[in-house]
Amino acid sequence: MNRTFAVLSLGCKVNQYESQALSEELVRRGFVQVPFTQIADVYVVNTCTVTGMSDRKSRQMLRRTKKLNPDSILAVMGCYSQLSSDEVSKMEETDIIWGTRHRELLPDAIEQALNNPGGEKIRSDMLLDRRIDPISISHMSERCRAYIKVEDGCNRYCTYCAIPYARGPVCSREPEQILAEARRLANESCREIVIIGINLGVYGRDLPSKPTLSQVIAQVAEIPGILRIRLGSMEPDMVNEEFLQVLASTPKLCSHFHMALQSGCDNQLLAMNRRYTCAEFEDYCIKLREIRPQAAICTDIMVGFPGESDDDFAATKEFLRKINFAAMHVFKYSRRPGTKADSMPDQVDENVKNRRSEELIRLGSDMSKVFNSTLIDKNVEVLAERRCEAIPNMWEGHTDNYVTVRFCCDDDLTNKPVMVHITSADSEYAYGTIENMAF
Repeated sequence: MNRTFAVLSLGCKVNQYESQALSEELVRRGFVQVPFTQIADVYVVNTCTVTGMSDRKSRQMLRRTKKLNPDSILAVMGCYSQLSSDEVSKMEETDIIWGTRHRELLPDAIEQALNNPGGEKIRSDMLLDRRIDPISISHMSERCRAYIKVEDGCNRYCTYCAIPYARGPVCSREPEQILAEARRLANESCREIVIIGINLGVYGRDLPSKPTLSQVIAQVAEIPGILRIRLGSMEPDMVNEEFLQVLASTPKLCSHFHMALQSGCDNQLLAMNRRYTCAEFEDYCIKLREIRPQAAICTDIMVGFPGESDDDFAATKEFLRKINFAAMHVFKYSRRPGTKADSMPDQVDENVKNRRSEELIRLGSDMSKVFNSTLIDKNVEVLAERRCEAIPNMWEGHTDNYVTVRFCCDDDLTNKPVMVHITSADSEYAYGTIENMAF
């Protein structure tokens, strides 16, 4: 009887990609994947450590998971287990403690643990070498969209962030590997490629040939069958002349840019070691919108960073209104041991963080509604992705600039581009009626 396994990914898109690569390899070895809520022989939890809440959620999931099947093997991988390997190892629920490197060896460790039940815990070498794991995927559970990881690691060391310590130095994939993976995904009818990494802006700088992400985007765009190329995230300094030229000449590159701001106050940006000013960030946005007027510029905003005064917060709110983002991810500063910000004076009271967070979440919701409403009375191309569970004939998909659109149709439209006339919108969705197939 084949062994069963289940995988849970916490955190970012990079974790999701790495979990998919692991799942494909286990299936190749004869394992059968089951939903995470079912009884399995092996459970894998891919953990996150970006905030203190992420750490707590990771620990909670490890304790809950083992209760599903006390006789199972529980393998832990990812950023939390990398930074807190001793803590994870002390948890009686865990059997395998892996980190953020050498994931291609994890299946061997799983088979070893299954063949030696009750044996000693297996721990990977937690050293972070300058080498990207030789893993890849051939499909994603979302039929129309797939991630391609092109880079791992970060050398920026923002003062609040533990990820450089968890992921190690920058290491990039060779362009040929990326293109081969993109072709496989296109052959599996994937229509949208999402390029992901920990810090996409530094892609290629560690490789002998010094390829750039802009060059890779242009090459992926030439692959038949791929309709869209989306960037999972980007640093502001990615908006250089080469990138703008590719943006102007590559219609397949989506008009959706998730560009982390973190603060709209220059002294806070300096304390965070973000390496740009508000004026520079604004200039990047202007340049993107000059080429793509319909661009959805989205961002991450942190509240409660050490020393953030009422005036600093007011400046941030004013700057957010000035840029007029399409969507914002608002999160509270969380002290991360080992980072510079953890020992900074003037830590902000938790109640103040909560109040500021609520204010910006409301502002972000208002801005999203305004942006989504710009589509009203327009025909937009939507890549149909799934039926809505509550309403069987209602479909959901995304536009080029990542607005989620809902519309009704009785036909099976999975993975098909359709033209939708937008009739209304709110902060979460745009709604419309189907006009005709886009292709």
